[in-house]
Amino acid sequence: KYWLSSLSLFAPEAKICLVGTHRENVEKADVDSISKSLKDDVLVHPCYKKVIQYENKDNNSYLPYFPLENSDPNDIVINKLREALECTTSAMDHVKLMFPPQCLAFLDALRSVDGGMQRFSVDRAREIAEACNIVDGNFRMCLNLFHELSMLLWFDDTIIVSPQWLIDNISVVVRDFDLHKATGVDTSLLEHASDIQKLKRTGILSRPLLDALWENNSMSEREMLLKLMIKFNVLVPCCVQSSDSPEFLVLALLPHSLTLPSPLARSDGLVLHSNVYDGPKVEPEVVECFMVFSLGSPSYMCENG
Repeated sequence: KYWLSSLSLFAPEAKICLVGTHRENVEKADVDSISKSLKDDVLVHPCYKKVIQYENKDNNSYLPYFPLENSDPNDIVINKLREALECTTSAMDHVKLMFPPQCLAFLDALRSVDGGMQRFSVDRAREIAEACNIVDGNFRMCLNLFHELSMLLWFDDTIIVSPQWLIDNISVVVRDFDLHKATGVDTSLLEHASDIQKLKRTGILSRPLLDALWENNSMSEREMLLKLMIKFNVLVPCCVQSSDSPEFLVLALLPHSLTLPSPLARSDGLVLHSNVYDGPKVEPEVVECFMVFSLGSPSYMCENG
């Protein structure tokens, strides 16, 4: 529900395709249970009409996700997923867009200059654009277009050439640590075992652990990634912490019983209470966000209106 709500908020017109992997490792009864649970959640969600449906011809039904076995290249559901994606994308207007040669040359240059760097400042990108005969307003037009098509990402003064690079770095942090292993990263995290357990138990991420997860990135890249994750509320800084070891809430990893200060006063006089607090103080906006996307959380009592 949280991810569906996030997609509805940040990309309201985007089509959504839900994929379940490793079908052979799941009992048939569990597959049916998962399917029913997803149906119940997705059917009542505002983005339901944006979800691509899988037609299960075995029982003449439709599922809101594609349960595939990714170890089998001949899996019939993989073929159905490919067909559904091709059909959906071919009907989109942007697929028929015509690009001026200069724009494509600019994109190719961004991907190849400076040793294939993953990110550029806007000023450096402008220099590259001018070498491709793109000047003035056309430069920003190209950036906007490529950003809208996810061919690159443009945030403030930073241009990220490979969206996959950003996804990979975020997914190293936001994941199920027991289920999804990060090759080449997890083996070096032994000294951060307690921080990992804290993250899994409470959704609280320490800065030393974050640096370890991003050890393959430069310090400037880490700061840029952190800034973006905070900008889009993937991470939220805890407001009571030591400056030498800051902590962050990973909203997608928060447990179903969030630990909150008791009482937690807001600027408008509203006081939120919880009797399960044993963690750091968090901003009231975070509490509200959590209450919105995790309706199964403990009940809260409001005072002073």
